[in-house]
Amino acid sequence: MPAALLVLGVVRTGGTLVLFYTLISHVGPAHAALAFYLSPAFAVVLGVVLSQERLTFSTVVGLAAIVIGAALAGRSQEPTAL
Repeated sequence: MPAALLVLGVVRTGGTLVLFYTLISHVGPAHAALAFYLSPAFAVVLGVVLSQERLTFSTVVGLAAIVIGAALAGRSQEPTAL
């Protein structure tokens, strides 16, 4: 079991870091950081699909707020002059 944990930790962490730094090089650090806002959505989807957790109304509303906030934060706009 410890070997499996070590492999999962090294492979998954290493793979995640490679993907994240690749994303940074393609879209920039500000937009790449928005990926972290979407991790709760993946956690809920995986929990519902793999663990048969209940999907409640408040969970859906919370996820919608997170996704909308990430979409708004990810929009690129020209700075306005004051």
